[in-house]
Amino acid sequence: MSNDQAQSFVITFTPAHPCFSCERLTTHAHVTISITAHDKYSSIDPHIDIRCPLHGYYGPDTLNGHTEQDALDSVARFVIWMHADKGRVPLVSSIEDLSAVPDYELDEGDMAWHARYEAPDGARIDSYVVYGVDEWKFFLYERGVQVTERREEVA
Repeated sequence: MSNDQAQSFVITFTPAHPCFSCERLTTHAHVTISITAHDKYSSIDPHIDIRCPLHGYYGPDTLNGHTEQDALDSVARFVIWMHADKGRVPLVSSIEDLSAVPDYELDEGDMAWHARYEAPDGARIDSYVVYGVDEWKFFLYERGVQVTERREEVA
């Protein structure tokens, strides 16, 4: 008889490594450690998933131990990344009705969130974030349109 458990968490590391989805350099990874306890021994299986903020969605998943908070943190990381890794996201909440996202064309299975971005100067922007399950990446919507480029690239 075995008893399986999984623990997951996000780590930040240096130097940067390529994202598994796009080769963009990133310093974030999601680590899942699976622990299987058997009658006479235990096995530990670590899995490191290096993903840039564009591709780094870690949603609720009982198999890998991901939580709803992991999903919200993924959304916040993406929004901050789109704003040149500056500012903060003090509010993220999921949206059930994706038709509420301005300029978004409904696609079966996609997920969405409302996020409030706060710039370093205190200015606030209400944003919508969609995770396209077919594309395996996030999309940002602000001021009624999709944002297709980062505010400014970071060296």
